[in-house]
Amino acid sequence: MGMVKGNCIKVKGLPAIRIRPHRALPEGRQLKALRLVMHGRILTVDLVYEEEQNILAPVDTVVGIDVGVHERMTFSDGKTVSRRVLDRSRETSLQQAISTKKKGSNRRRKAIATYAREKRRNTVRNRNECHQLTTAIVRNYQKIAIEKLAIQNMSRRGGNRKRGLNRSMMEQTWGILFQQLRYKAEWAGRQFVEVDPRNTSKTCSCCGEVRKEKLADYRTFVCLSCWHTEDRDLNAAKNIQERGWE
Repeated sequence: MGMVKGNCIKVKGLPAIRIRPHRALPEGRQLKALRLVMHGRILTVDLVYEEEQNILAPVDTVVGIDVGVHERMTFSDGKTVSRRVLDRSRETSLQQAISTKKKGSNRRRKAIATYAREKRRNTVRNRNECHQLTTAIVRNYQKIAIEKLAIQNMSRRGGNRKRGLNRSMMEQTWGILFQQLRYKAEWAGRQFVEVDPRNTSKTCSCCGEVRKEKLADYRTFVCLSCWHTEDRDLNAAKNIQERGWE
C-alpha cells in the first residue's frame, strides 16, 4: 500500500509521484486501496478511502429493478431509465487517424494518446451518470432487489450472430450500476438483495404462470392463464421485487 503526503504519493519500488487531485483529499481517513492506471501517456491515480456510514431516514418504499437493452432499467413501480446510447463518431475518427500514422512515429504516439483521452472522458462521464442514478435510487427506496446476473458470461454467448446485442449489453454498464448500488445501499442503511433471474420475464406477476416461448418472441407479456397483459420488463421487475421480499 502506498502513502499519500500532501500532493505526493510514495509507493514501494517506484519514485515519488506528484498528483493533482480534482478535489480535496479526505483528512483523517484510512487509505484502503490505490490503483495506478496508464491512459495513453497519462497516468491516473485512483484512491479509495474508508467511508463512514451515512444512514438515511427510512422510507416506506420497495422496488424490484429489471435491466435490459430496450430500457436500461425498469422499476416495479413503473418508472424507467432510458437505454444508454453512445455517440462513437469521435472515437471512430480518432481510431482511424491512428491507422494512417507510421508505426513508431511521434504522430502515431500523439494520435494514440488523444484516442486514449477520449476513451477516458467517456468512461468518467458514464461513471458520473451512474453515480447520479444510483444515489437517487438509494435515496428513494428502502428495499432494493435486482437480478443476480453473470454479466460477463452473458456477453460471451452467441458469437458473431449476437455481436450487436452483446455490444448493446456492455454499453449499459450494468456491472457498474450494481456495484454502486451494493455499497451505497450498505452505507445508507438500505436493504439490498440479488435474486435468481430464472424466468423473471416469463412468469406472470399476477398468477405465477410461466410461459414457454422464447423472450425474443414478444415485447408485451400476455398470460395465457389469467390474460394479464403488461410490458415484459415491468412484469419482470414486479417478479424481481416479489422474489426479493417474499
